Formats: sequence, structure tokens, C-alpha cells
Amino acid sequence: MALRTAGSAQDAEEIVQETYVRAWRDMKRFDFRSSIATWLCRIAYHVAIDHVRREARNRKRIEPEREELAPLVERIESPNPGPEDELGDRRLQQAVQRLLDTLKPKYRAILTLREIDGLSYDEIADELGIAKGTVESRLFRARAALMKKVKVYLGDLG
Repeated sequence: MALRTAGSAQDAEEIVQETYVRAWRDMKRFDFRSSIATWLCRIAYHVAIDHVRREARNRKRIEPEREELAPLVERIESPNPGPEDELGDRRLQQAVQRLLDTLKPKYRAILTLREIDGLSYDEIADELGIAKGTVESRLFRARAALMKKVKVYLGDLG
């Protein structure tokens, strides 16, 4: 979760280290109503959000080049991709990751937990320490924001 939220291994390492420091410092406040893993994930989520916000103030996220989304258009147009599409798939994954990186951290995290990690709404609510209704509304907004960005790029390609 830290790696997907932060976008780089180095940033993820910092987030994990800070998570463990905060967990150690706040261990006496752990109330055993959830598992340690859920509690740590919640701390990591908040640390990651803070980290991404700090980084965003220092540098602008790089959006993918329009041409990098071309394999998506080709995949939609051709239902039978060939072996040469493997390189295009990797480029597409990188482009989609960069699009995800342009989303607000809370949207990026929730999309990652649902669409990539496959967690249920209840599991996401537990992991992030938010209400299930908040998960639903954030996921809706995150999907809409991502689709808007994809449509802009696809429109520019067409």
C-alpha cells in the first residue's frame, strides 16, 4: 500500500519506517478492537497521505505522454493481441500508474485497495478507519476522476 500510494520504492521505505516509529510510539493506544495488521495499515495510510501531500508541494507529478496510452486504444480495437503487445502492456501499465499518481492521495489509495488489491468495501473501511459509505463515495469519485483523465488522453489520441 505504501509503494502504490507513494509511487517509488524509496518513498515507500520512508513511509514504512515512519509507520513503525509511530506504531511503537503509540503502542499504548492500541485497543485490540482490530488486528495489529489493520492498525498498522491505517497508520501507514495516514503516513503515506501526509508524505504524498508533502511531496506534491515540492514537485509536480508527471502525467503520461498521450502516445503512451495508444496501446489501450489498440487493445480496445483489437480483441486478439499478439506477443508483440507485451512491451505495449508494460508501457500502458506505467502510463496508467502515472495517471493514478496524478489523483489525490485518498483517491489513489482507495482505487489501489479496491481495484488492484481486491479488498471489499468493508475491508477497505477497516484498513483506512473510515465508514463504508465514505469508501463508496470516495471510490465513485476516484473512478470518475481517473476516467476523466483517461478520456482526455484518449480524446487527444483519436
